[in-house]
Amino acid sequence: LGYKLFDQGRYSEAEIQFQKLVQDGEKTLGKYDEETLYNKHWLGESLYMQNRYQEAEKQFQQAAYRREKTLGQDYVDTLYSKHWLGQALYRQNKYQE
Repeated sequence: LGYKLFDQGRYSEAEIQFQKLVQDGEKTLGKYDEETLYNKHWLGESLYMQNRYQEAEKQFQQAAYRREKTLGQDYVDTLYSKHWLGQALYRQNKYQE
């Protein structure tokens, strides 16, 4: 549902769905579970699309760090989260970071 709302451009509604999925996933599956991290990443994208770059940065940082720790630094999902982290930093003029 969160992804479909996102796909329709309904980012604030998607944010709510992804936030719930992340909270439930962290509680039941753990913070490093692949599905939990997938939802954390999409929460970050939902925030990013609402121009909430600082909040998105935090979600992407956590997703990238945890994905790197569990999946490896060269895994495509890890790199995808790092890419979006870079985008969020860029939007905040944090060019050096």
